[in-house]
Amino acid sequence: METTLPLIRDAVIILTGVSLSVALVVLLRRLVPLLRGLEQLTETTNETVERLQTQSEQLGEVLLSARALTDALNETYRRSIEPALANVDEMTTQLNRAVHDVTEVVEEGTRFSRQTIRRATYLRDSVFGRVLDLVSLGHGIWTVARVLPVRRMLRLPGKKKR
Repeated sequence: METTLPLIRDAVIILTGVSLSVALVVLLRRLVPLLRGLEQLTETTNETVERLQTQSEQLGEVLLSARALTDALNETYRRSIEPALANVDEMTTQLNRAVHDVTEVVEEGTRFSRQTIRRATYLRDSVFGRVLDLVSLGHGIWTVARVLPVRRMLRLPGKKKR
């Protein structure tokens, strides 16, 4: 039995070796394409990482430029725009006061005009009506006085004297 045991053992080793080599061949057939795909994926990942690193550096530069621009805009606002806005506020306040003053003048003028119209209407209706009556009467008398001497000169019939 001692001789069979090593034979069985050798046979098992051979069979196991054959099985292992078959399994190894199958594994290699499947594993090699996976390893190639993994290699390509690794290369693509490395390229992407490099591009991202470059873009990250560019983004950092853009952020620095944006910060500098923002600082410049803030400085411009603080030095130029803010004082101008203060001037605009002051001018608006003065303009509002001037408009208020003009409104008061217009209202006073309107009140004065109403009073003047009332007074003129009163004078027209009461005083000037009488004055016009007197002027008309005077004009009538004057006209008659002028016409009477002309009748005498023309010897127009008129009332006979008694």
